Formats: sequence, C-alpha cells, structure tokens
Amino acid sequence: MNIDWQGIVFGLLVGFVYGIIFGIINYKLLQNTLKKADTQNFKRIFTRCYIIRAVINLTAFFIVFFLRNHLPWRFEFVLLGLVVALILPTRFLIFNVNSHEKSNFKEDKE
Repeated sequence: MNIDWQGIVFGLLVGFVYGIIFGIINYKLLQNTLKKADTQNFKRIFTRCYIIRAVINLTAFFIVFFLRNHLPWRFEFVLLGLVVALILPTRFLIFNVNSHEKSNFKEDKE
C-alpha cells in the first residue's frame, strides 16, 4: 500500500490557502455587517449577509469541484483544507467579539 503523502499535504495546503482567501472575504463581510447593523433592521441585514456568505462558500466549493480533473493533487484533500480555512476566520471573529464584549462588561461593572 503506497500512500502519496506529498500529494495529501500539498492538497491540504493548497485548499487551506485557497479557503483562507474566501474566508477573509467572509470575515470582512460579517465584520462590516456587525459594524453597520442597528436594532431596527438587524435581522434583515444579518440574513442578507449570511445568504451572501453561503453563496461565497458554495462558489469556492464549486470551483474546486469543477477543477478536480485538472488539479495535480487529490481534490478530496483540497476540499478538506478549504473547509478548515472557511471555518477558522468566522470562529476567530466570534472569539474576538466575545472577548470584546466581556471586556466592555467588566468596564461597565467597575
């Protein structure tokens, strides 16, 4: 049984780098939405943001899927790297917002 470790590692790295590009776009979109959302139209703006993010994510997946026969790496690992990279920026934003809210809560309490 011969495992192509180089193809696996490069596939993961390429997918990760490719996904980081789309993840940063999603991150900036969500960050801008959080900055300009007010209480009156919060639900509408947030829903539109998540629909646009879903379209961006699906576009990234479809590009990899349609190019799968032309990629020199196994596309399953490119997809795996893409998924990880699309998840990380959003988790970073959630962590960043939560830590910011906790620090504001401590300042208000004092």
